[in-house]
Amino acid sequence: GNIKGQELANRCAEDLAEADRATRSGMARVRRSSRLPFSFLKHAGLQAKVEYRSTEGKNIAVRVIVTPVPGKLNSYYR
Repeated sequence: GNIKGQELANRCAEDLAEADRATRSGMARVRRSSRLPFSFLKHAGLQAKVEYRSTEGKNIAVRVIVTPVPGKLNSYYR
């Protein structure tokens, strides 16, 4: 519901092109957010561990492991 609750909230688009522009704008905003995926996981009762590899002095994420938080898994996702 992130895009639905922001860019598309209470929107009555004149045509599909307007709805498409609003949706694409929201998708771009979501792609720029580094916190949003982790907020989703937390809400769902999940946690993520990111494994990094150091290359040329830079840490690069190579794998993300998602696991349930004991006793916190949202019943919707069971």
